[in-house]
Amino acid sequence: MKHIWLIDDDADDREVFGMALDSIDLETRLMYSQNGEEALHTATNEAFIRPDYIFLDLNMPRMNGLSFLKEIRSMRLCEGIPVFIYTTSSRGYDIDQCLALGGRLMTKHSSFNALCDDLKRLLS
Repeated sequence: MKHIWLIDDDADDREVFGMALDSIDLETRLMYSQNGEEALHTATNEAFIRPDYIFLDLNMPRMNGLSFLKEIRSMRLCEGIPVFIYTTSSRGYDIDQCLALGGRLMTKHSSFNALCDDLKRLLS
């Protein structure tokens, strides 16, 4: 079973992402956080289950994706976890910073099938 952590403030995006995971032929467990601050709190909790993959939105309130990625990259518990920057952002600076921190880019699609195809390819 693959543990997936989606950090995204948009409830609709979280729902669609979960539906896409359910529709591909992989055994996964999905956990959500609504922003970087909540995710950082989750990651420092004793009951934290280390995910196999993190999907991270850039534009969120309280703590954005870039700030969260900087924090999590310094945590031993999260070393080596692939982080996919899951965003519609076209702000080059933010994306460049995330890539410099070892993130990988995954564009949010308007097509459900395209999202399913990307997830299947990335997680297989």
